[in-house]
Amino acid sequence: METNATWEREKTSTMTAISWSVGYMLIPVVAYYIRAWKGLQVAISLPTLAMIPFYWFFPESPRWLITQGRFEDALKELKEGARVNGRTLPSDSSLLAAMQRLHAKTSGEHEPEAAAASGVSVYLYMFLGGLGEIVSLFLMWLLITHVRRVKSLLLLWLICAFTMLTAAFVMACYPKRRRGSVGPVRDILRHNISGGKPLLPPAGN
Repeated sequence: METNATWEREKTSTMTAISWSVGYMLIPVVAYYIRAWKGLQVAISLPTLAMIPFYWFFPESPRWLITQGRFEDALKELKEGARVNGRTLPSDSSLLAAMQRLHAKTSGEHEPEAAAASGVSVYLYMFLGGLGEIVSLFLMWLLITHVRRVKSLLLLWLICAFTMLTAAFVMACYPKRRRGSVGPVRDILRHNISGGKPLLPPAGN
């Protein structure tokens, strides 16, 4: 997503979600012809092997490469993206200088923002996340046992809807990033290299 132009991100995220839905639609088609569950499991699992070559062909995240100090690799990925899109990047020295500034800025931001902001260790953060899942599973067990399944699912869906609407409301009211947070590489390079002027033209140009 970070290597996409800002005006293309909505389309990319939507198409990614649609691909999941298409796969979900294809499962009953395969199950119609393969009724044995073992054969069905094999049939829907084997296609995932086709993803293995992506390890060698799929480009690495430029932002991740920069945070790891692998500036030359990040420069290579950015050049390839510019070549595919028919764009021209600034000089290598300008790009490398911007990457070094970004690396220095993000060197202390490896922990999740929520954990870092609260002073909680990233390891404890993950441990508490797993513990919370265990508690939620036991609560679900109690709900299904005493409230029954239909009412439990209805209650959980209402809670999910409420939290999603709350998140949307918060993002609408506070759209700006938190001070010190790091956005996509394209935005970082835009401000570090071109003084705020976009390297790529806006949508419609």
